[in-house]
Amino acid sequence: MNPSTKNRIFNALTAVVAIFAFTTLSEYCSASSENGQKKQKKIDGLFRVNTDISAGTETLSDIQKKAKEFDLDFIVISYQFLVRCEYGIPPFRNLIKISKEKKSVKNFGLKKYLKLLEEKRSINDDMLVIPGIDVAPHYYWENINGEMICRQFSEQMTIFGKLDEEFIRQMPVIHNSSINTNILSLFKKISPLFLLFLSVIILKKKSYYSDMQGNNYFHKSYLKKITGVLIAIIAVIWTLDNRPFSIHHGFDPYNNYDEEPYQKLIDYVREKKGNSLGIVWSSPEAKSAGTISGISLITEKYLDDVVKTQGHNGFAGIYGDARTAHLPGGEWDKMLMEFSEEKRKNPQFIFGEADYHG
Repeated sequence: MNPSTKNRIFNALTAVVAIFAFTTLSEYCSASSENGQKKQKKIDGLFRVNTDISAGTETLSDIQKKAKEFDLDFIVISYQFLVRCEYGIPPFRNLIKISKEKKSVKNFGLKKYLKLLEEKRSINDDMLVIPGIDVAPHYYWENINGEMICRQFSEQMTIFGKLDEEFIRQMPVIHNSSINTNILSLFKKISPLFLLFLSVIILKKKSYYSDMQGNNYFHKSYLKKITGVLIAIIAVIWTLDNRPFSIHHGFDPYNNYDEEPYQKLIDYVREKKGNSLGIVWSSPEAKSAGTISGISLITEKYLDDVVKTQGHNGFAGIYGDARTAHLPGGEWDKMLMEFSEEKRKNPQFIFGEADYHG
């Protein structure tokens, strides 16, 4: 092994020495001492905390009071961005659908959420409140023995740092949308309305006979009228189903796109914010199952997607569940070696996430 490779491996291992504990997240930063030299200062905090805005039971104020009691220097808040499960009936799946939703940042209000965090930061200068959101970019439906199962509903990542409203609104996440300002896109979505011209032509009466006195005589064709009206109705419904005035940034839930939706979100974060935001996979070895109004939600372990994707900062490797990725020779080692060999741009950290709900 040449010296350059050895140095990169050493630097990679040094970078990931900061392992965040199960209930606390510790990172080391430089602080100046009296003689001008550098020394290490330990900063204690809690990573991934939910409040009553989404999946938690306590207010942010309650969380801050508890954090102060434990002398924490910072907390990373990670409300769930959007918790919605939808199934549409073809051919007009956006109009004829069943939709179930739980509390999230999206229905709480983005502006309200960001304003709340800003206020809490300004009145609590002694403790840093770092904004974050838990984002599940995609899920998909699968028919198993006649039962529709919602797959990978909780496969998610935590994005944290300085967030802003425009950045969140544009995230490529399933069911996330923004106002359509693209003229070409709008034109494509309203194109079914051109069928109205066909409807008018069909419904237009044509005389088959005119007498010498100028009287016109017409065929009575109910089939012709019904056809014309149906075409007009289909044109309008089709256009409404296209949702012309909004852009939907995520993938549809009727296909399995493997790691593609997750890579797209990571690329979006890096393109818009560079490395100023952290993006961490949440509990990739935790299998979960639950229901929303009788709908089965199953999330299999997704460590493979963590390894396949590029650009993220690592994954939660210490939490209250079975886990093996951090062991020697495991997935963490594999990604560290890829970083040392310049196959990855970002060093891979292991995070200890509290996933605190109350």
